[in-house]
Amino acid sequence: MGLSSAGIGSGLDVETIVSKLVALEKQPLNKLQTVASSIQSKISIFSQVKSLMSTLSDVASKLSQNSSWSAMVATSSNVGAVQVSVSGAASATSFSVGVAQLARAQSVASAALGATNAPV
Repeated sequence: MGLSSAGIGSGLDVETIVSKLVALEKQPLNKLQTVASSIQSKISIFSQVKSLMSTLSDVASKLSQNSSWSAMVATSSNVGAVQVSVSGAASATSFSVGVAQLARAQSVASAALGATNAPV
């Protein structure tokens, strides 16, 4: 604190009075800043809600298209053994394919032949 001549001899604590007056003047500003911060938070929340509602609207629009519901898909757990496809007239169903025996390679053997011109 520096030396001050304010209030000398009057018995008044001028510094305290001035600091309290300044604090009183700042109260409305502080309240406004608090309100502004609250409003800014609400704007941010409404922006998030708007974005989520837009996403929901897009998804609902896609779900309302008939092609999404009538699409058929065929899958095979072993495409090397069974290949599947879907035609336009497919109905929803499920099939199981059982393999009873796997095919084996076949070979034919004969006795050795003599000369190239010998009868067989």
